Amino acid sequence: MNFLRYFFVSICFFSLLKKLESSTFDGIYNAKIKLFMNATNNWRAPECKFSMPVEIIIHLNNGIINGFIINHGRQLNTDRCNGINNGKITGKINDQGKILKFDITQNTFYGKKVGAYKVTGKINEVSILKSSNFEHNELLDDVEFEWTKILNTDKNPDLKKIENKARLDYLKNPGVLALEGNEKNRAEILISKKEKDKSEKLSKKEEEKKRVSDLAARKKAKEEAEKEKAAKIAAKKKAKEEAKKLARQEAERKKDLKISKNKTENQIDNSINTDTIELSSITEGRKGTINGRVLKNFELAELIINDEEIKLDKSGNFTYSTFIPKRGILIKIEIYDTKGNKSEKIISLNRSRDKDSAKLNFAKLNPLKINGKNKQHAVGLIIGVEKYLYAPEAKYADRDASYFTDFLINTMGVKEENIKTLSNKNASQTEIKIALKRWLKALSTPEKSNIFLFFAGHGLASADGKDLYLLPYDGEPRLLEDTALLRSEIFQILKEINPRTVTVFFDSCYSGQTREKNMIIADARPITITPIEKTIPENFTIFSASSGSEMSGSLPEASHGLFSYFLMKGLEGNADTNKDDKITSNELYTYIRSNVTREAFRLGREQTPQLQGDKNMVLVEFN
Repeated sequence: MNFLRYFFVSICFFSLLKKLESSTFDGIYNAKIKLFMNATNNWRAPECKFSMPVEIIIHLNNGIINGFIINHGRQLNTDRCNGINNGKITGKINDQGKILKFDITQNTFYGKKVGAYKVTGKINEVSILKSSNFEHNELLDDVEFEWTKILNTDKNPDLKKIENKARLDYLKNPGVLALEGNEKNRAEILISKKEKDKSEKLSKKEEEKKRVSDLAARKKAKEEAEKEKAAKIAAKKKAKEEAKKLARQEAERKKDLKISKNKTENQIDNSINTDTIELSSITEGRKGTINGRVLKNFELAELIINDEEIKLDKSGNFTYSTFIPKRGILIKIEIYDTKGNKSEKIISLNRSRDKDSAKLNFAKLNPLKINGKNKQHAVGLIIGVEKYLYAPEAKYADRDASYFTDFLINTMGVKEENIKTLSNKNASQTEIKIALKRWLKALSTPEKSNIFLFFAGHGLASADGKDLYLLPYDGEPRLLEDTALLRSEIFQILKEINPRTVTVFFDSCYSGQTREKNMIIADARPITITPIEKTIPENFTIFSASSGSEMSGSLPEASHGLFSYFLMKGLEGNADTNKDDKITSNELYTYIRSNVTREAFRLGREQTPQLQGDKNMVLVEFN
């Protein structure tokens, strides 16, 4: 009985000893290797020879193996390693650490669940061999490697968590698993973390250097732009002075020419009389023609005009043509008779001014050129007064209003039924106030409506320049407070309607002069009243034809007001400078100002349009 008890205890002891021996290997092991593939001859990717980084992690517990294999080649973004995927590992060892079973199951080529490799040897001396079950095992080489024990444990760890950590660690520092080689176009080559950090540090230095360089370049560009701007202003000022100088010289030249012409006409030798020769002259622009006839009773030997001998036809007629310079030309006619006597006459020819050719041509306005998008809540009030009851006319003002009505409909997208146009007699003080206070208010929707107001006609300022007035048809310039429309009052009426936006176009000035430079008040003294511009409500945008005490003139060649003509020309699409099929208030203002100031200077005056309010507001969107 004691023997049996001893034998049983011995068996238990040796079993426990074996278990303890096998448990000495327990823990988590990690191996990082590179498997070499050579598919030069018979794989789908010709000339494909590379190494593939693989990481194996196993958990050994009481001789039982569980783990996984990670193909890091997939994280290199290369299609060369797509054939072999990640997989699971199972197996066991004996008490001496010899691997009895080590199975790697992967989804390999074409979805087959076949292990591409098998592992043999001891836990501390392992070889990973190509599996006989892998149909392409001729592509693989055998590799020997060693385990690294990374954790002592006899518990069941979270292998998925360890696997995810291994993936992240690899992405941060590929280390020895980074692919190597000198092949060209190796997109999968990675650098070590040390080299990467060094590269990033250099990159930051380069970025800082570039930032400093860019700041210096921008500063230099700004300084150059300011210099260029100053140079342009100086050049513009110089050109203006030169133009004035040329204008003075031209006036003096014309004056001198007139005096010279009068002197020449008084000095003409009239020794050639009508009994000898008949003469007539015609000028057509730059061309001058002299027609003549030698009478039969005169025995002509020779006819010379400006040192050129002239031949007569059978009837004794002759014609002489010549170019006429700008300052005119003197024609010397000499005749000799058969007795050797000489007679002469001097004729002065000056260029004739062809009205049609001298007149500048300005393109006709075309409201149909641009088809603008509709504005649902837009309302327009248009006023144009050319003929006044108590004041001189404002030439073309009613024509401007008529044309602008069509531009408001076709180009700016305002419905025709939402527009009221008042011209001449219909633009009395009463009618305008009814339109502002009743009609406009009735058609407007608070916080939604976009109101457009256009006025072409006379404007006047009070004696101190503080109050600005618009003159209706029946306005009396000497009774502004009683018969004219106070501009600030108009703004207040529009503000009380509470619209979304208000856009105003004033083709008027406050200088006291008409579009043709006449005084609105005939017996007024020639003094200058400078109007004082006041602030405007927040949602208002105001286009004005001129600034300060300048006059707002007409453009006779186009039969329109100068400001109104280029306002509407800009709305035809000419103001869309960046070609984005939109016209903003600033684009329109820039176009108007550039053209109006240039043409006003040509016409002998100064006129500088002004813009107040939202410069980025879109006035027109093309369909």
